[in-house]
Parts: sequence; C-alpha cells; structure tokens
Amino acid sequence: MIFLGPSAAESARLREVAGGRAPADLVIAGGRVVDVEAERILDGCSIAIAGGRIAAVGPALEDRAGPQTEVFDARGGLVTPGLIEPHTHLARLFIRETARLQLAAGVTTTILETAEVGYIAGAAAVRLMLAEARRAPGRILMTLSPMIGFDPDQEARLGPPEEWLPLIDDPLVVGVGEAYWAELLRGHKRSHALIAAAVARGLAVEGHGAGARPERLRELVALGVGSDHEPTTPDEVHRRLELGLHVYLRNGTTRQDLDALADLWADGPAPGRVALCTDGVGPGDLVAGRSLNQLVAMAAGTGLPVPSALRMATLVPATRFGLAPWLGTLAPGSVADLAVYPDETFTAPSMVLSSGTRSVAAPAGDLHSLDWIPPAIPLGPGLFHRPAAGRHRAMAILPESPLVTREVETDGEGALLAVAIDRIGGRRAFRGLVLGLGFQGGLAATTGSESVAMLVIGDSAEDMSFAAHRVLDMQGGVTVVSGGRERASWRAPVAGLLSDSGADGVALDVDAVNAALRSLGCRMPDPLTTIDFLTSPAIPHLRIAADGYHRLRDGAVLPLEIP
Repeated sequence: MIFLGPSAAESARLREVAGGRAPADLVIAGGRVVDVEAERILDGCSIAIAGGRIAAVGPALEDRAGPQTEVFDARGGLVTPGLIEPHTHLARLFIRETARLQLAAGVTTTILETAEVGYIAGAAAVRLMLAEARRAPGRILMTLSPMIGFDPDQEARLGPPEEWLPLIDDPLVVGVGEAYWAELLRGHKRSHALIAAAVARGLAVEGHGAGARPERLRELVALGVGSDHEPTTPDEVHRRLELGLHVYLRNGTTRQDLDALADLWADGPAPGRVALCTDGVGPGDLVAGRSLNQLVAMAAGTGLPVPSALRMATLVPATRFGLAPWLGTLAPGSVADLAVYPDETFTAPSMVLSSGTRSVAAPAGDLHSLDWIPPAIPLGPGLFHRPAAGRHRAMAILPESPLVTREVETDGEGALLAVAIDRIGGRRAFRGLVLGLGFQGGLAATTGSESVAMLVIGDSAEDMSFAAHRVLDMQGGVTVVSGGRERASWRAPVAGLLSDSGADGVALDVDAVNAALRSLGCRMPDPLTTIDFLTSPAIPHLRIAADGYHRLRDGAVLPLEIP
C-alpha cells in the first residue's frame, strides 16, 4: 500500500511555516475553504503550502509569504480537497489521457480497475499499466481485478492465481477490484486467492452485486467484500449499509443512478459510508471537463449541502482505501491535493494541485506488450451467413435498460446476426442472434467488455466481412459499414480496446460511430456501449462468447438452436 504520511523532516518544516518562522511555497488566499470533516465552509480563508503539504489553514495567512512565495488569489472560489474517484474504468482512452483529463476536472486521485486490459493481455499488461500510472499526472491508484470472464479458453490463458498474487504488493495497488458475484460464489479460484491476500494485508476488496439477492450479499461480505457500487434504489443502498458495506452511488457512462438515489438525504446528510463514483467516463465528457466533479454538483443540486456532497467525493473514499488522513482533507499535514472551483457548479477549476504542484504529463511508455494478435480463421462472407430457418435462441436487448438482455426464442425475423470470433489467435467462432439493435449493414468491434471476442453484427454478410477486415487493418477498434462503404470508425490499438491518441479526436470518432449506427436505424441512446456489454460478465444475463451463449445466472453454455 502507498504511504502518504510526512517524514520527520517534512513535519519539522510544516511546523516552522505554521508558526510563522519560515515562508510557505504557496499561499492560496481569499477563498471559501471547504472543511469536509466538519462539513462547513470557511469564508475568507487561506491555505499555506510547503513541500507539497498543507502547513496551515486559517484567516490572513499572507504573512507566511516570503520573497519566493507564490500567492494565488482564489477570488472567493471554493477551495476543496482534490476529488477522489473510488471506482472507475478506462473508457476508450488509455491511462495518460485519462489521468490528464481527470486532473483537469479536479479529480486528483483516481482508483482505476485493471480488468479491461488485464483480461486480454494478462499479468504483464497490468504491470505495464502500473508503470504508466507512475508516469501519469495526478495520482493513479489501482485495484487488481480478479479477471472474471466466462470464456474457458481465456481463463486457461490467464494462468493460475500464483501469476497474479505478486501484483497485489505493488504500492499503487490499494485492493482487489470488483468481483462479479455469480462466478465468485461458484468458486472462481483467482478471485478467492486474491481476496484472501488482500484481506491478509488489510487492503480493500471491491464488490459487484448487480442483481444479487440479500442472501448472496451476505455471502459476499463473509468472503471479505467491503463495498458495492451496484444499488439503484435507496432500499438497496440501506440493505448494503446494514451489512457493513461501503456503497458508491454511481453516475457515469454505463449507468446514471444518482437522481433515483437522492431520497437518501431527504432528511439529512448521506450516511458516512456512502461515496460517489462514476464507474467510467467517456472521452466526450472528459474532454468537456465532466467527471466526478459533475456528480458533486448533481448531488448538491438535489438538496445535499455542498460540504456533504464533497465529503462523499473526498474523505469517504480516502477513508475506504486507507488514504486518510493524508488525502481527502485540507487539514495541516495532509498532502496538498486540492482544487479551486469558481462556484458550486464545480466546472473549470482555476487551480488544481497534486502534491502541491501543477502536474505535467510525462510521455507515454512502451506499449509493445499489448501488440495486436489477429484471429486465426478466415473472415470471408461465408462466416457471416444467417442460420437456416428454425427455432433459435437470441439475446433481446431491453429498450428501457440497454445494458440488459433477456433470453428469447425467435425464428430470426427482425434479428441481426452476431458472430463472436476469438480475436487473439484462436480458431473459435459462434454465430448468435440479437434483437433490439435494428441497424442495417455491418459492424465489427474488438472493444467488448472483458472479452477476447471480435463481435461482428449485421444483416449483410458482405458488409460484416468488410467491417471485420477493416478492424483487422486498424489493429483493433470499431467500424460501421453499409452498402460496401465504411461509414465511421475509431482505432483502438491498445489491446484492441483503447486509444493512445488525444482525447479530442477519440471523442469525435466515437460520436461518429454512434451517429452512423443511429443513421442506419439503431434506436439505442449509446449504441456502442450497448454493443460492448453484449460480451460482459458484469450483468448476470444472457451474453455471447466465441464458444456460445453464456447464461450467467447458472453458468450454462447454450447453443443457437433450441431443440
């Protein structure tokens, strides 16, 4: 675990500055300092910073300024602890751009899941992610994912728990990432080994209880799980709090739950183990400056006092991950991670400090270990022929909940063909059907969540083959084809999942893909995210892999045909 406390020499200097016997490096004057511990705002307050730490907080600290001291006029803005994102995923962007944009929004600490890249490329890829985190601006910490998927071939490729256990002792690893409850309770060996190691070291164990009944939640707690970000109603939050869990209220790319949960503080502040999280922010929102800061503004907009909303995005997650009292607060001695926001909209901070400095990104590291591995089977139109007439099993996407599918019977009318192809050197492919997407043409994507499948979907074998070959040429990503012509694409060369390019261009490309799908008839609000989740084990419904349909609630592997 990372240690953030001051050394003896640092403490001695802080004392000298606090006592007025030595000058500060920086004084932030004229702000409204948010005390998240007492949940109050201190008007006309100043902060003196020395050696990257808070030396003093109070009125009229300008006398701590010497000839070399920088004095920053906050002009009545809110001076807050740096926001701490307790649970998020890389979404379209790799670490460098994600970290840069998080910091620009005032999120100085981001606790990142490792599942996306790790599931594709193994423990070596997680080591690379940790190396990138050390080079990134701000503070990127990680939870080590148990890498729960449902593809047996990939499970064997990922190796035994012994290959993963050394990673948990990296100082940037603050716990074990979310473990999908259904497979965890069926005895997933890697998950159990990592959880036991985390518990032995006093590290956090993150949960994922989507759809779990109360008795299953109790089993998760007994195994060592300490949090969940999946409740979508106040009752589900209270049920988890009664079990001793920390709860993260989620609002981000995959789900937007905060409005439905605002009744939690109708009669007072939110409970002390409740934090805010995004669970992932797309490149468009990050480019626009919207991340965890937007959730703070939303929570305050529902009637929660601003200091209480900020506590849920600073002190609560810091405490959860053993980072308090050195992060998540502006108390003397703490690390000088802070943001100055002009007002309660929490947009465009005028200053963001990480360890007392305005951080600058280092160049990206060497991504050679994430080289592209192509499928081992031909991708001609013959692979994408529709099944013969008969009784078929299909995934039907729910229009009211586009990340959820249900298992249905169909004769194929109105369904699109969905072919899942092992994209990292295997020779497996499975043809399924999907209802609810409704576009014409073909799409190929290597960006499915925790999947080694290239997913090719459409109603035209020629367009589907074109799209698959185009994605191979790009060495990963997404393309949309109609009438033999590419309509939009975005390139994702990092493990076939993420871009190492600038966020502005990625945001435009992703928007273009979604716009192309809508123009061809898709009615989903975020078509690409819906498609990515057709392969995900995160939600216990019918999913697709290169060896068949997977019904996650009971672990069954199912064919296309219904007897």
